[in-house]
Amino acid sequence: YTRTILNEVKRLEDIVKDLLMYGRPSPPNKVQSNISNVIKDSISLLNEKINEKNIVVEVDINYDPKFNFDPKQMEQVILNLLLNAIESSDFNGRVIIKTKKYEDGILIEVKDFGFGIKEEDKEKIFTPFFTTKEKGTGLGLPISQKLVEMHNGKIWFHSDQNGTSFFVYLPII
Repeated sequence: YTRTILNEVKRLEDIVKDLLMYGRPSPPNKVQSNISNVIKDSISLLNEKINEKNIVVEVDINYDPKFNFDPKQMEQVILNLLLNAIESSDFNGRVIIKTKKYEDGILIEVKDFGFGIKEEDKEKIFTPFFTTKEKGTGLGLPISQKLVEMHNGKIWFHSDQNGTSFFVYLPII
């Protein structure tokens, strides 16, 4: 019973943290950094979940300039997208994270080969509290969207029956 109570308290703490982050995100604390460091750190933080499902995470860094952004906020975005990709993948699945030059900035893609997003869910995917998960607040993607927009960037996705790709564009100023 104690373990169940502790797990539920942790879950409630996470919900409150998500609600506060969505309602009042901190302004970005921009520093010169490389997005590859954020990607590597995000993968390390999710290593246990990656290993649980025996997921292969392929990293393809084609563009990695040093530019001003908030590494903690972008880590939160990458963690959310990567976690969603892992959860959408089958056991022994594959996830690809890549970067490339795009317009006047960098484009980050997180791609899974899972079941895709249902057609009727696509328009609601960035709506606060919308979720298709049993355990989830439905705030991960809306928070990610807000953080990306605070960096003057954009986030979008493409999804079909062969998987989903989320794209994050950040201008390099």
